[in-house]
Amino acid sequence: MEDIEQLGIEKVAEMALERAWDDGCDAVYLSYDIDSIEAAFVPGTGWPEPGGLLPREALKLVGLVAREGLCGMEVVEVSPPYDHADITSLMGLRICVDVLGAMVSHGTLGNHKSIIDKEFVPF
Repeated sequence: MEDIEQLGIEKVAEMALERAWDDGCDAVYLSYDIDSIEAAFVPGTGWPEPGGLLPREALKLVGLVAREGLCGMEVVEVSPPYDHADITSLMGLRICVDVLGAMVSHGTLGNHKSIIDKEFVPF
């Protein structure tokens, strides 16, 4: 959180993407941990995190990361038994929708199709 407070969401996303792409990878996979968001906004998680990101900060972050293009993503740590009125599930859904929207608006949706779509070869 200190990096985000000091540098801002844009710079942190830029640094993370530089690190990912500079290592010579072919694609980036996003695993978003829902408990990085302030506990008041996502109570349905196994480990609520006081002092986390605000929803608008989380959505900005995933949008910045996704616009470069992703080969896949997941949202983890959503726990329906703890989720009052589906608040956490809806936030997880919103993250997925914003990721897809960012990739569509920047023309990167499907850029990694050649990496993902390969013939299955049994072991």
